[in-house]
Amino acid sequence: MSAGLPVEPTGRPDAGVAVASGGAAWEPPLIPLIEQHRSGLRLVRRCVDLAELLAVCRAGLASVAVVAADLPRIARDDLAGLEQMGVTVVVMASDPPGATALVGPAARVLSTTSDPGEVVSALRASSRGRPEPVAAESRAAPAPVSARGAGRVIAVCSPPGAPGRTTVAVGLAATFAARGTPAMVVDADTHGGAVGTVLGLVDDTPGLPAACRSASRGRLDAAVLAAHAVRLDDGLRVLSAPPRPDRWRELRPLALADVLHTARCLADVVLVDCAGGLPQASMAGYDMVTAEPGAATAGVLDVADLALLVASGDPVGLVRLAHALDAATDAIPGFAPVVVVNRVRASAAGRRPDRHVRDTLARIAPGLPVELLPDDPDAADRAVLRGRPLPGVAPTSPLTVALAAVADRLTAGASGAAGSRSARRTRRRVT
Repeated sequence: MSAGLPVEPTGRPDAGVAVASGGAAWEPPLIPLIEQHRSGLRLVRRCVDLAELLAVCRAGLASVAVVAADLPRIARDDLAGLEQMGVTVVVMASDPPGATALVGPAARVLSTTSDPGEVVSALRASSRGRPEPVAAESRAAPAPVSARGAGRVIAVCSPPGAPGRTTVAVGLAATFAARGTPAMVVDADTHGGAVGTVLGLVDDTPGLPAACRSASRGRLDAAVLAAHAVRLDDGLRVLSAPPRPDRWRELRPLALADVLHTARCLADVVLVDCAGGLPQASMAGYDMVTAEPGAATAGVLDVADLALLVASGDPVGLVRLAHALDAATDAIPGFAPVVVVNRVRASAAGRRPDRHVRDTLARIAPGLPVELLPDDPDAADRAVLRGRPLPGVAPTSPLTVALAAVADRLTAGASGAAGSRSARRTRRRVT
């Protein structure tokens, strides 16, 4: 242990320090040095767990947080949330290089074998250069470059209701897989995912929450993600959703972004089935600390190269589409999805349903690309009953043929994916 510690030469107020070590051996020698007279630091709490640390920092009691890298339930989103609040984060790790996946650009990793005096000196230096609270535009930090692949991420979202997002997402993914294009379906419906049910999966361990937990610990790569996913006979990979809506918090924003970036390494096309309803203005920026259940869709849209906005081809569905597009103008600047109208039928839209629907979309969604899918409830029901994708159950169904045509046009437009990704909109912070 260091015999002494230089005193703080200025009259600056002491920086509050919260420590969460989980009972690690490096903590006891550190505490007296933090509390030493005129050290420039002031111990405000020795936290018993991560929850207490977060509560202390949210209350504004600490400006520096010292955290053990192996603290139970610690996640990268929590540390990023502390940085977001303007708290300097110092992580103590037995393997500093291995712990860097947990921290953001403003955090610092120190070895648990460091001399306590050196640690306190580092804390003092860090407290002098405390980061400003992170703006909403930079909260969803991208995955490391090494974790990114070339695949496209396509978000399948919709206005409130059930217009057939899962049918579209699974049908398109199965179409690509049948053509030999590696494809994956990610069920990010926090209100009640149906991809596993539609495909007859009875896995007790939902793949997406498990993958997010691996990402939160900095342990996710293509091999780990492949182990979390279910691979079907046709090569289609599936990441199933949380089993209950009350487990939406498991889909942490940075972890979810890492999962989708890593999915690009496993599949050329990644279809993400989102929950019904577009993000509201209150969800803009996908706050890491106080995210709402439906905000996972905002996180998906931040990563996606393209969004398919699915609506039902009836008066109620088209009115909901108009309202959703109007609200999205404020919540998602630059939102320009491909509008997919599902279940287009004469009984709901008149003798010429395609023409009537297109005329309506010309008024409520001018300038947006449009795809129409015919209604074929018998074929869709057979696919669900057999627990198989629609293209494999009813290859000649009008709906299957229409999905294949949509896949063709998505493939033809893939050449602009890189440009659209780099020009992806930035969410506006709403105060």
